[in-house]
Amino acid sequence: MPLENFKQKSVLFLDYGLDLELAAKLAESFERVYYWTPWKSAFSSYTELKIGKDFDGVIRIEDWEPHKKKVDIIVIPDSGFGTTVDDLREQGLRVWGTGKAETMEFDRWKMKKLQKAVGLPTQNTLRIISLDDLILYFKGIKQTLKELSGLEKTDFEKKILAYLYKKYEKFSENYFIGDNADKGKLLTEWLGGAKDKYVKSKFRGTIETFYVDNYEGALSKFQKLVKDLGHSENSREIEFVIEDRIEGVEPGGDHIQINGDFLSPTMWGFEVKGLGYCGVKCDFEEMPKPVKEVSEKLEIILRKISPTANFFSTELIIDKEGRPYLIDPCPRMALPTVGAIQTEFITNLPEIIWYGAERKRIEPKFLPYKYCAAISCDSQWANQNELEISFKCPRNRIKFRKAYKKEEKYCSVEGFTSICSIIGFGNTLDEAIEEVKENAEKVSGYELQVLPEALEKVKEEIFKAEKEYGIYLEKPEDTYEKRK
Repeated sequence: MPLENFKQKSVLFLDYGLDLELAAKLAESFERVYYWTPWKSAFSSYTELKIGKDFDGVIRIEDWEPHKKKVDIIVIPDSGFGTTVDDLREQGLRVWGTGKAETMEFDRWKMKKLQKAVGLPTQNTLRIISLDDLILYFKGIKQTLKELSGLEKTDFEKKILAYLYKKYEKFSENYFIGDNADKGKLLTEWLGGAKDKYVKSKFRGTIETFYVDNYEGALSKFQKLVKDLGHSENSREIEFVIEDRIEGVEPGGDHIQINGDFLSPTMWGFEVKGLGYCGVKCDFEEMPKPVKEVSEKLEIILRKISPTANFFSTELIIDKEGRPYLIDPCPRMALPTVGAIQTEFITNLPEIIWYGAERKRIEPKFLPYKYCAAISCDSQWANQNELEISFKCPRNRIKFRKAYKKEEKYCSVEGFTSICSIIGFGNTLDEAIEEVKENAEKVSGYELQVLPEALEKVKEEIFKAEKEYGIYLEKPEDTYEKRK
């Protein structure tokens, strides 16, 4: 199909400040990119309004609705705008965004049921409602009553267990996903205290996913939840999802999807959360079988929920038998590292987004490299202060979050500690990592943690995947194990 002349087109970009670099990338091709993030509140401040100000071609605006029918396309890459995306589409506007499919990320329990329904392996998963019940589940009824009464065993144990059994509908599929044989184990956990689990909440702002070896080992986590949530009515309504821990390696697919179909070529790789990422470009069919299986099953779910167009990443655990367990679907650009790479690695994003908003598929084109790598850089100083970033690496190898420019200098706004990512590419994985290291030496900021050595931890995960699980990021004849 003939490509549009974007120099005569304008964009309205709605964001929470995390996809600013994608807006800047579009500004290289489009005539205008109007950029908006929420900033109004009962006590509005200038801090949030600064995001995107004077930033590499984007035009920061205070209100977006007056622009919606004056622009040629509306781009909404983050989750949290679902109803806005759908409403704008119903008005006949050209929109890039997730829409109601964002429920795949926000409603974790519903997603667990959906993934089981399409045949994906699903570990035992429990839905608990209330902070009190969460703590009781890990502490155990027996230990709790012993601390209250000083007795080793009381008649109240069975009564409390019976109460919970009724409250959670005999641990029906509304509250428990697992084999019926595992319900006996579940009741034992309530009595004696659960161990070796992952805990998630509906909202990442409430808690990030955390691991519980046992109650004592996670006591500080529980104490923080009590401090943050208290024993208010709200704490009795918060939903938690608890999953059995699966031993394995954790790769993921990093795609673009149009109408529920993932585009090819695509990317997949390994991430160590909060540290770094290493990935490879390949055709969709060339991904390792477990990674591909998860993506194909998610396409089924996407088509059922909503026609949509956006980035989409997966996180999964592959066990020794090769079974892929979906950890979290990410129906948006995955940040900070993957999205930072995609904005530079994929060279025809303007065309993909423009036509994808009309459900038309454009094949992604990549830089002439096969491998990519990135590290994320944080600063605790930035939690209370603005932070100016100095760099001498190429501008397209450093990607910012919640930033603006002041007198041609790049600054992060206060109140957000995730500052930027540093990226690199190569025809081998080592070349990509080496470029990250070279670029990292040229980036600085007050108390900014720039840790290219974090990629060594990612390489350890890649080595483990090759040696123990037969999952190869590189060709078997050119693996990390052989290079090592």
